[in-house]
Amino acid sequence: MPIHLHKKINQHCELAIWHITESENELLQLSESKGYPLSVPDKITHSRRKREWLSVRIMLMDMLEGKFPPEIAYSEHGKPVLKKAPYHISVSHSGFYSAVIKHSHKAVGIDIEAYFDKIDRVKHKFLSGDEKKISLRHEQNYLPVIWGAKETVYKIEGRKGVIFKEEILCEDFEYEEKGKLKVKHIKQNDICYYCLFYEHLQEFMLVYGMDTN
Repeated sequence: MPIHLHKKINQHCELAIWHITESENELLQLSESKGYPLSVPDKITHSRRKREWLSVRIMLMDMLEGKFPPEIAYSEHGKPVLKKAPYHISVSHSGFYSAVIKHSHKAVGIDIEAYFDKIDRVKHKFLSGDEKKISLRHEQNYLPVIWGAKETVYKIEGRKGVIFKEEILCEDFEYEEKGKLKVKHIKQNDICYYCLFYEHLQEFMLVYGMDTN
């Protein structure tokens, strides 16, 4: 089972990343061997999407220690929710990787991004003026962190209609292979701040964080 990374953040929070190398059939067999045989919904037809779907749930089997079924529902805003387990989760996919983060009592967010070119093509849609200046130091390093940070806050909040370049703003930071940054989320009548963590891991950038409340 190719768990690429398993990180215990603290006593309440952990994350896992899976490098998807198995076939759909191998993943189905693995789920059966763990006591929760899975069946991919008919609406998912693409082979890679099927394997992403399976890998997330198999990771959850381990993270939930077999105590709860890895059944996921989605809120009206598309936020993943465990149906029968008392934890908050967030998931992400990119390339041939899947990621899950779990917390016992706080909303969480996670993002992995393996395609720098894809981010570069849409940077005009999510970078504020100040963030453009930050990213110019070295776009290939800074852009994936800024994009991942905005995605992570968006997932923590779990609501649609957020304008990334105006409402989720990264404060200045110095890029390191592994570091943290402060992100401001401007809501209608409130401003929230998040401390997020990022790490460059071989083929992708990982960003994650949790609610401050």
